[in-house]
Amino acid sequence: MLLGGALDTLMETLILTLFLVVPCAGLTAAGVILCRRWRSAATAMIALGFAATLLIVGVLGMWVAAAGTLWHVRLHR
Repeated sequence: MLLGGALDTLMETLILTLFLVVPCAGLTAAGVILCRRWRSAATAMIALGFAATLLIVGVLGMWVAAAGTLWHVRLHR
């Protein structure tokens, strides 16, 4: 019974990681493509923010990416 609980916990952790890592990796790639196309500080913030979220500083990286996105949208609206 103890082994079944440990496997359930491991599977939940893997699924949660998959749901967090895959979208962040995709958004990082999209940010890099956007940065190569527009070459601005706002698009660099988007790419670096999502990369930071993926690699190290979760919430702070999301704030940076969100601020960069708002800035970019405001500039090109």
